[in-house]
Formats: sequence, structure tokens, C-alpha cells
Amino acid sequence: MERGLGATVSLECFTSYVNTKAFDVIGNGAYKTFLVKCRDNNDEWATQAHKYNTLVVDFVRSINGLINDIRRLDAAGIAVISKEIVTNTTPPSYSRECFNVCQISGQHSASCVEIQRSQHKNSVTIYIHSKYITFLNVMWFVCKIDHVIRNYTRQWMWSNEEKLQNMSLSETCNLFTENTETVKSLYHVFINGGRMVHMSFSKHLSIVLNDPPLVIQCNNCPSKDNEKTNKKKKKKNNTSAAGARL
Repeated sequence: MERGLGATVSLECFTSYVNTKAFDVIGNGAYKTFLVKCRDNNDEWATQAHKYNTLVVDFVRSINGLINDIRRLDAAGIAVISKEIVTNTTPPSYSRECFNVCQISGQHSASCVEIQRSQHKNSVTIYIHSKYITFLNVMWFVCKIDHVIRNYTRQWMWSNEEKLQNMSLSETCNLFTENTETVKSLYHVFINGGRMVHMSFSKHLSIVLNDPPLVIQCNNCPSKDNEKTNKKKKKKNNTSAAGARL
């Protein structure tokens, strides 16, 4: 059940991943098909792009895998809350601080906030301490990076609508690649946040795995050895009673 973070995702690798997702949005889904065909034809650039995409996907899967592992061992607390958040296409939002019980730590606090999710979610209300907000936000960002990049690309196209009107798809893609500073910012949040989340879940999983099982002791519950002894005593007593009657 042990999971490693895998190969480190470099800035070059992440930039390739971002461009692949963005070009697919710009081309209305045609770029992905084009990339697969080029990879199948053993085009070097396409093979490398596919390799970079796989590294990023594996990075995200390692975190999702830890969430699932913890949930199987401890079906409550942080794993359930995390699963609720990463399966939602919108980032979590929070209510104002109030007094309640944090469902991660189990502690009463006046600094709890309610996690507000999509209206269509038919699930129970979840309260957490406000100190966990940054962790949950970063976790959502890392696990939904595909969704984040696609939405960012749509926003970029909308804000540059006039400039892009007379551009070809190739020119639009080239213009997008000039957003190097934005990509760097996304990368630092993704790689540093991903490591933090992975380390936190790995530590939590090791605690759950090493937690000794609950042993219920009962003085009135005889062990198997005691049961055998009691049976022998009962048999002996029955034999003595039969001899006395004779």
C-alpha cells in the first residue's frame, strides 16, 4: 500500500503539460487527437510530450491514491472530506467562522468554517477549523490541475478576444506560449503544494497503519484455555456426583 511521489515534475515538463491542455482548448479538442496520431507515428516531439503528460498525471494520481488508501483504513475525517473536495469541479468556498466541531481534528472551536460545495451535492454539512483552509485549497488545485489549466485558457482567450480574431490556430497557440511567468507561478504552486499534500497524507497513512488495534478485555469472558479447564472441572464434578449416588 506504500506509495511514492514518483519522478520529479520539472518546469519544462509542467510547461509542456500546460501547453498540451491549452492547445486542446484552443483547437476545440482537435489537438489531443493530433498528438496521439503523431505519437503513434513515433514523432519524437509527440513522444516527449506524452511522456511529460504522463509524469504530471502520475504525480496527481499518487495523491489521489493516498486519499483512497486512507479512506479504506479510516472511513472518516480527512480522507472523506478530501474525496468530497477533489471530486468537485469547483474549488471549495467557506462560510464565516463560527463555533462548531472540526471534523478533521474532532476538537471544538470558535474558528470553524463550513465547507460550501455545489448546490447539487446531496451530502451532510462539513465543518473544519479555519487553519485547514490553505491545505484543502492547495489539494484541490493540484488534484484538479487539468480543470484549472483548461479554465485558465478559456479566460485567456476571452480576455484576448479582439487580438485573436484574425489569428490562425497556430498563431494563437504561439501567443499562448508567451505566458511564461504565469506558467511558472502555476508550477510553483503545483509542485510545492503537491509535495506538501503528499507528505502530509503519507505521514497520516503511516499513523493509521501503525495504530494498534483496539483490544477489548472482559474479565467475565473466559479464554479458550479457561473454557477447556472449566469443561474438565464440570466433567470431574459430574463423575464425583455419580459415585456418591452409587
